[in-house]
Amino acid sequence: MRLRVQHVVQESPAAFLKDVLSKVCIERKPLRFCAERLRSLVRTLEITELNEMSSLTALCNFATLVSTYMKGFTLIIEPFDDRTPSVPNPILHFSCMDASVAIKPVFQRFQSVIITSGTLSPLDMYPKILDFRPVIMASFTMTLAQTLFMPNDYQ
Repeated sequence: MRLRVQHVVQESPAAFLKDVLSKVCIERKPLRFCAERLRSLVRTLEITELNEMSSLTALCNFATLVSTYMKGFTLIIEPFDDRTPSVPNPILHFSCMDASVAIKPVFQRFQSVIITSGTLSPLDMYPKILDFRPVIMASFTMTLAQTLFMPNDYQ
């Protein structure tokens, strides 16, 4: 039902889960353990052909993610693939819109983290966005001018 859209829909995980609750009476809490429960069931039943369960696994993983990550994420439902706009083929995206959520496990796991880029600017904005305190922060100018060396055969 949720994928039958005529235009792109964007909503928060909370709004999506509220709609799921109102339409099919499934609350958020049991969905948080959906993927774990499926894995446990597969082990208990000793199912070996996991490729036959890929769609169910994807659905359970989605349910767990959407019910676990309420802040910093968004759901986007597209009615069709851009390559075939006349064919209804809904696409559901669950996207992290907060980079600090994605990098937090890296900062928790490692004592030293080096972030490099050729395009980070202004540099002092990124510690605020990613929610960390840098010990050392440096910016270096980059020149694109290169001396071209061509062998005599090509001159």
